[in-house]
Amino acid sequence: MSTQGNIRDLNAEILLRQGRQYQEALVLEKALDCFQRAKALDPTYSAIHFSLGVVLGKLGRWGEAAAAYREAIRLRPSYTEAYSNLGFVLYEMGLDSEAQESFKRAADLGGLAKPAKI
Repeated sequence: MSTQGNIRDLNAEILLRQGRQYQEALVLEKALDCFQRAKALDPTYSAIHFSLGVVLGKLGRWGEAAAAYREAIRLRPSYTEAYSNLGFVLYEMGLDSEAQESFKRAADLGGLAKPAKI
């Protein structure tokens, strides 16, 4: 990997960590900005998409959150937490059967999530 690639990846990681700090402090718009900037630097880093999903969900932006979780899963098909969180987002969107499928996938992967009784 080139030096420029290493710097880009390091900057994406720094933005991800900074975004998580804003998220913990409930400064969600700043967290969202950090995650979006990190994604622009490294769109293949599944943890960035997961973090975007978390913040977008907290902001009630369900469709965008679902898309972010789906991208995290596409990049890392065994991402248990992304399947679980996607299930909650789909449930909020009224997509109960899709939510159940997502929870089941998380459970099948060994996650803590169990299919909800709806």
